[in-house]
Amino acid sequence: MSAPVVASRRVRLTYADTDAAGILYYAAWFPWMERVNVEWAYERGFRIDRMMDEHGASPVTRSTTCEYVATATVYDEIDVEMRVDHIGNRSYRYGFTMTRVGDRVVVARSSLTMVCVGPDGKPTAIPAALRSVLHSAAGGVDE
Repeated sequence: MSAPVVASRRVRLTYADTDAAGILYYAAWFPWMERVNVEWAYERGFRIDRMMDEHGASPVTRSTTCEYVATATVYDEIDVEMRVDHIGNRSYRYGFTMTRVGDRVVVARSSLTMVCVGPDGKPTAIPAALRSVLHSAAGGVDE
């Protein structure tokens, strides 16, 4: 069972997102993933720049992946959808699906794993308030 979509954003690819041939540049998805997850957290009261002071821990990126499934080109309209795929003790993982609007073809799948760190920079427990929001977003299931 897949986690529900918790955030999405529709984007139109421009030349800034592509290589000289007009095909999506491989790293172009990462800023869009960042926008979707940061806006989603912000809308729930979590500003990454204030989390250390307000919650005693802040999430940092641990790893990211991207599987390129189909070609995307300049002017394609793409839906970037985010799910909460996993919640651990100190880390959580977002899953993303990028789907071309015109034909509903999935062009990419990716993940973004975040780990919470304390003031000393070492991994620490996910703050309770964030864990609660993540848990609800994941459909109420921790892994």
